[in-house]
Amino acid sequence: MAVGHTLLDSLPEDYREVLALRIVAELSLESTARIMNKTPGAIKQLQRRALARLKETQQETKGQGRS
Repeated sequence: MAVGHTLLDSLPEDYREVLALRIVAELSLESTARIMNKTPGAIKQLQRRALARLKETQQETKGQGRS
């Protein structure tokens, strides 16, 4: 579990926030957009980028563990 927190902590604040609201709190695009003062389209893009960054970071972490 500590690794998960470390991965999330490595993300920019807006990425962490969008993932927390959309995935952890299970809020809709519209609710998340209102909270973050962005459009629903911007939230979709931000969430997609956040998940991609999280995946990249996870893969890098796994690669370092094998060295």
